[in-house]
Amino acid sequence: MALSYLASIMLTSESSSKFLSKVPSLLMALLLFLGGCSCSKEEVIVSREELMSTFVEFLKKEARENGATDAQIDEINPLYMVKEDIISEDAKCGGLGFQTGLKKCYRIKVRLVDFLMIEFESERTARDLAYRIDGYIFHNWAFDDVTGEPVLENFVKECFNAQKAE
Repeated sequence: MALSYLASIMLTSESSSKFLSKVPSLLMALLLFLGGCSCSKEEVIVSREELMSTFVEFLKKEARENGATDAQIDEINPLYMVKEDIISEDAKCGGLGFQTGLKKCYRIKVRLVDFLMIEFESERTARDLAYRIDGYIFHNWAFDDVTGEPVLENFVKECFNAQKAE
């Protein structure tokens, strides 16, 4: 409605011929701009190895900031601060039971508190579970038993840039 009003004003003015000569190029520029915009973002799948690499790099940075020696920093690996017997593939996924699209479920111990890292085939399935359990999400990973634990909430936010599922 506003466009038709604007067009009627422009048609009655002396500059209507200048305006109308620019409309096709303006319209084309607008269509090209809008066509180049995408409303959907590309899905990112993060492998267990990539997630652990991010985890180790974060631990090394944190150790460096806390004054650890180079020798101590070199010892940091996925099992540093994570006990080997705590890294386990949990078939029941911490009591959550069968989950569509679930690949693996790991119980991890960080800063003396443990939580679940749950790997999914897609971001959508991870987000669905994280929403249901009031957990955190990082691409195709959901984190459970984190909410309400300030140490873990801080860890997943800082290390993985995880977001609360809402």
